[in-house]
Amino acid sequence: MLIRDKIFSLGTIYALILTVSIYFSVTGNYGRKSDKLLLYEKAGIVFKVGSDKPYSGSVKDTVRNKIIEYYLIDGKKYGDFKVSNLDGIVEISGVMNDNKNEGIWNYFYPNGQLESRGTFYNDEPNGTWNWYYPNGRLKVKGYYENSKKVGTWQFYNNQSRLVKEISYKDDNIQLVRNYELKIST
Repeated sequence: MLIRDKIFSLGTIYALILTVSIYFSVTGNYGRKSDKLLLYEKAGIVFKVGSDKPYSGSVKDTVRNKIIEYYLIDGKKYGDFKVSNLDGIVEISGVMNDNKNEGIWNYFYPNGQLESRGTFYNDEPNGTWNWYYPNGRLKVKGYYENSKKVGTWQFYNNQSRLVKEISYKDDNIQLVRNYELKIST
């Protein structure tokens, strides 16, 4: 699976989970005890059951053994977005703006160790993205421009040695350099 495909597949999975989910546990911001509300989504806008007005407020839901937390303004996701496992370990964190990924997003291994970090602009990867091994060492460093790989992407082995560089232009490979020598006996 390509690195970019993994980013989009994770986002797609969680978007589908959010779209399919109808029952949300909604928490108030004014010190009230949490109320259980029924919400539904129509054309990307979330409404409270029995109301034709888009819903605004904090949402915390458990779907497929994941805890999903975000804030809605006029039925659209804005602000911090977080997905955690049932033990409370964060798996994904980022910021939503008008139902779109924006700014820095972090993806974590099941143990909470950072797996990747990168930026989104208008729901597309843009800027530097870094992937890490479970031991915290850099695995891959690359750059997206308008959702396309550009520039030189660097690939490291588990011991932090540069083993490969791939140069991209508009998502097309221009040059591959391998640095890791394998000696056969």
